[in-house]
Amino acid sequence: MKLKLGKNKFLKIAALVAMLCLVTTCAISTTFAKYATEDSASDTARVAKWGITASASGTLFGKAYTDTIVAQDANGITVKANESVAQSENVVAPGTQNDVGFWVILEGTPEVAYEVTSAFDANNHSIYLAEGSYGKMVPVSGVNNATDISSFYTLENGEYKLVSGNFDANTVYYQLLNATDVTDTYAPIEWTVTIHDTTVADHSNCACPAHTSTVYPNNTDYAALLGAYMNKEGDVNEAVDTMLQFTWKWDFNGNDGADTILGDLIAGETNIVMFDATNNVYVPVTVNAANADGEILAVAGGAEVACLHVHFGYSVRVEQVD
Repeated sequence: MKLKLGKNKFLKIAALVAMLCLVTTCAISTTFAKYATEDSASDTARVAKWGITASASGTLFGKAYTDTIVAQDANGITVKANESVAQSENVVAPGTQNDVGFWVILEGTPEVAYEVTSAFDANNHSIYLAEGSYGKMVPVSGVNNATDISSFYTLENGEYKLVSGNFDANTVYYQLLNATDVTDTYAPIEWTVTIHDTTVADHSNCACPAHTSTVYPNNTDYAALLGAYMNKEGDVNEAVDTMLQFTWKWDFNGNDGADTILGDLIAGETNIVMFDATNNVYVPVTVNAANADGEILAVAGGAEVACLHVHFGYSVRVEQVD
């Protein structure tokens, strides 16, 4: 019996040891497992809309104008460049105009802030004749001892002086014709900028605000006017819509004398003169070749007195800002 009891006790002890091994093994297995935490996120975006179009286009001048008279006259006029000598040149003259003009158009509603900047060309210039007294000196034929020469002129050292002596058979006498007084600088081309309503479909007869000036439209008045439309900043989703139209006309019933002087100068007349009040003489008005900016300038006594050429340029830029 003692032998039997000892055997059972041994079996119980062996079973207990086996159970402890299993518990230990599970504990060790759990101890070697790693920690893990997991999460995920995603997002998408598209490019913000720009969608602004800016255009500056149009034709202001031409080689020919037909029935474009500005003043009240039922006949109309025709002006055309002499194609035999100037086939590529545009011309302007009294009675001509352009009511279609030069357009500057901005359109679009961007999803970013923007800035609009614009500027007139630095070399913009227009036709003018400076204040003064002008005329044409023409040689007088048939002068003799019986002729009243008191209103004639003689040419001395490049200046025309009123006769102060007696008749001289060896002297060439000149007479002043087409005398013209310009009391203020004469700028014959009248410019108009019209600010159009972009919601109007037909702009031919719209009641849009028009601003007219005989001063060339790159002066300070026009700069201030256009600044509200063409030099500004816009916020996100703010429409940039702006539409400007530049047009011009040269009145047929303007200053006939001044118009004639300008026309004679560009035609190459060499006997056009201007009065020099300081020296009480008439001095020749000469036309220089076009300069780098395209200006055709006339000078008298070393001073610029006229421009016989017109140039118009305007640029606009729209860019994103912070």
